Amino acid sequence: HECVADPKKAQLEADMELLCQRGVYSEDKTSLNLQGWNLMSAQLAAGDVATIALWLKDNEVMTTLILEDNKIRAEGAAALA
Repeated sequence: HECVADPKKAQLEADMELLCQRGVYSEDKTSLNLQGWNLMSAQLAAGDVATIALWLKDNEVMTTLILEDNKIRAEGAAALA
């Protein structure tokens, strides 16, 4: 097995890879290099958006994120704020 220096970061990356399968992206199609991500109508819940919010803290290339028509509610919006 491969040694993981930061298991929380590894789990976040794994969660993001799963979320990437629901969206349409521009540029490099890996969770580390997304510049644009369309998750319109991807059936996201507040927990999914909380994962995205954590990932965005370390992302320096994202310029577009579309979350229209999901069920993120106030809890998800607060995670993004």
